[in-house]
Amino acid sequence: SPVLNKIPLVRWRQELSYKASTHIINGSITLAETSCVLLHFKLFSDFVANVMREAARQEHWDSAAQYAVYHDVLSRHPDLSAQFPNSVRYENSRQLVTLGLMRDPATGDTQ
Repeated sequence: SPVLNKIPLVRWRQELSYKASTHIINGSITLAETSCVLLHFKLFSDFVANVMREAARQEHWDSAAQYAVYHDVLSRHPDLSAQFPNSVRYENSRQLVTLGLMRDPATGDTQ
């Protein structure tokens, strides 16, 4: 599978700290006017194999519980899909603005 390391760009101050790896920042921060979207593609076709491997490794944050739940649900529902009737295939960043997931920094538009 592709690998993506998520590293937020933060103007750091002494009173800030990370919680849960880089998923949560303790402290008050101001968000930039420019927005972005992190597309988190965890559910590739090899997801079930990854669940089995990662549940055994237990190296990710809270992986023991998280991957045990994945394993349990997938065992009971082998045809489960993350797609729903309104799912769309990614096209480009303009589409993310149109869908309201991101602002256009030049115009401030979300649609």
